[in-house]
Amino acid sequence: MPKLGHSDFDLKLGNGVYLRGSVEGVPIAFTADTGSSRTIIAHSVYSQIPECKRPVLKGSAPLMGAGGSPIRDWGTARLNLCLGKVELQCDAVIAEIEDQALLGYDVLVGSEHGPADLLLSKGVVVLGGVEIPCFKKAVESRYRKVTVAEDVTVPAKSEALVDVFVGRRKSDDDDSRAEYLIEATDGLKTGIIS
Repeated sequence: MPKLGHSDFDLKLGNGVYLRGSVEGVPIAFTADTGSSRTIIAHSVYSQIPECKRPVLKGSAPLMGAGGSPIRDWGTARLNLCLGKVELQCDAVIAEIEDQALLGYDVLVGSEHGPADLLLSKGVVVLGGVEIPCFKKAVESRYRKVTVAEDVTVPAKSEALVDVFVGRRKSDDDDSRAEYLIEATDGLKTGIIS
């Protein structure tokens, strides 16, 4: 299996638990997703499979995102997956998703290797008795708490600049680009009635 360094993933991945692996020999990062009933491969990854190895897509599998919005699917295909040293076949859905692949409930719980154990404290996923290294990424929130310095009354249909305190984090001191754009939430835009 081709090896990928952390730099191949770090800039693109959001919060999650990831396993390095491949689909039909194409190296990718699988996102462990117990909320997905099926394993889903991004169409962009499927397109990278050499045509001589690329399985024909069959049928359709209507998908809904976490927020209930429909996800464009291209069909399903039987694919060879490699997760660390574990090789398996999976009927995966090919769809337009942001992640390279979502390792779904079908593999994590119901694969031929039995249910997986996610041992995040050890940084491994155990599948079929084999430890597969995983890594987790937690992106620091870019949001900051903003508190108005003093009570202010703003007349109707007008705007005002007000002094505020911006909550900081220790890591902000190391940020050479520590300029923040502060935008009001919808609740603040309409005003607070007391």
